[in-house]
Amino acid sequence: VVIVNKSSHVQSISELQLKMIFLKKSKIINDTTILPINLPFSKRARISFEKNILHMSRKKLKSFWIQQHYLGKRPPIIMHSAKSIIQFVKKITQAIAYIPKEDVDDDVRIIYGWRD
Repeated sequence: VVIVNKSSHVQSISELQLKMIFLKKSKIINDTTILPINLPFSKRARISFEKNILHMSRKKLKSFWIQQHYLGKRPPIIMHSAKSIIQFVKKITQAIAYIPKEDVDDDVRIIYGWRD
């Protein structure tokens, strides 16, 4: 599921908006600047997110970020666990991230979900 800070102005998001945010083609939703956070490559939730939301293979995504690097763009920051992501999202109102649904707690708000 995709989560945000409880006080975020972002109440919902479309798949296209998610893709644009996590590929850093867009930074703003509902007049709010967004800071996307990724899980590590090895996490199941990231593999599912890339497949179902970004619609990109790992190879294609890697190639995309190599090209973006030469344009001065960097991929979203990576946090190593759902727990660290939740702590970050709780403190940073602009943060948006995806984590496994079973890791969600009452300190964040779910704005999007998908199934494999």
